[in-house]
Amino acid sequence: MTSSPLRVGVIGAGQIVEDCHFPALIGLPGVTVAWVSDRDQDKARRVAGMYRTEAREAGAALDDLGRVDVALVAIPFGVRAETLARCAAAGVATYVEKPFAKTRAGHDALCRDFPPHRLAVGYQRRFHAGPQVAKSLIASGAFGPVVSVEGAFGSYSMKGGGRYHTDVGITGGGVTMEIGVHLLDLIAYVTDARSVGTRSVRGIIERGSDHHVIFEGDLRLASGNVPVRAEISRLNPVANGVTVTFARAALRFGLDAPGDVRVRDASGSVRFAVAGTGDGTVVPARTTAAAFRAIWDSFLGGVREERVTPASAVTGATTTAWVESIYGGLPV
Repeated sequence: MTSSPLRVGVIGAGQIVEDCHFPALIGLPGVTVAWVSDRDQDKARRVAGMYRTEAREAGAALDDLGRVDVALVAIPFGVRAETLARCAAAGVATYVEKPFAKTRAGHDALCRDFPPHRLAVGYQRRFHAGPQVAKSLIASGAFGPVVSVEGAFGSYSMKGGGRYHTDVGITGGGVTMEIGVHLLDLIAYVTDARSVGTRSVRGIIERGSDHHVIFEGDLRLASGNVPVRAEISRLNPVANGVTVTFARAALRFGLDAPGDVRVRDASGSVRFAVAGTGDGTVVPARTTAAAFRAIWDSFLGGVREERVTPASAVTGATTTAWVESIYGGLPV
């Protein structure tokens, strides 16, 4: 266990780093951002200037990993293998932006390179108020066992979040890897799914990149198997959110902060809306900024106390296995 200040090295200076990670990190006590690096040196210098830290050339930053305690790896999926290997060799606790892995074998192999409390994945939406409250209500059994789950995430847009979104070799995939992992992870997280079985996968693929996916299968829960349907799209304006149905009620939460929970009875009438405090292990975030702060606080707390937290990559294995089943079921 360590109580000394933690030095963080930031690898990648994209929009999510500039807008979300840096504000979260500089607001945490006992944390210092030592440097930021990027293949685009002008970008690294601009972000470093904004947050009053040092800009490092990408190669020099990797050579300097031994002088930081934590690394944020926020570079594209297809170009980060060497960086993650260097982080593991240096013994640096590492936060990896999503997507984490495309196969369960790849997920497990990466997790083996780090102690379980020293590797995190960027599923910050877990920390929104809605998923925290939903997870607590499901675990309590207040509405009985889960009967079915349905979720959707997407919008009409042919442009992804980054400049490399059309290069599958860099992104690792299409809409499932880009945004769908958040939906899949939230479903697996709030239900505490042990695994996911596949019945059908349909999608629209162009040049190896998926733009629209509909998955139908079964969640394997402690109470038994329940049907699940997930739609991820850049072609349809879907109703973003997750609905969990019980025998006599259903709850629904949104995917963006705060994602408050609404509970309906069998007739469809709203009985109450919940914006509470979750299960007590995490302070639910009511804004995107608060969610990034919460996941970093959770991860760094686990690093200091040598314990696995909801930020830990080992807790996301079911999500990665689900991603693998989707890509395994889509037409090539």
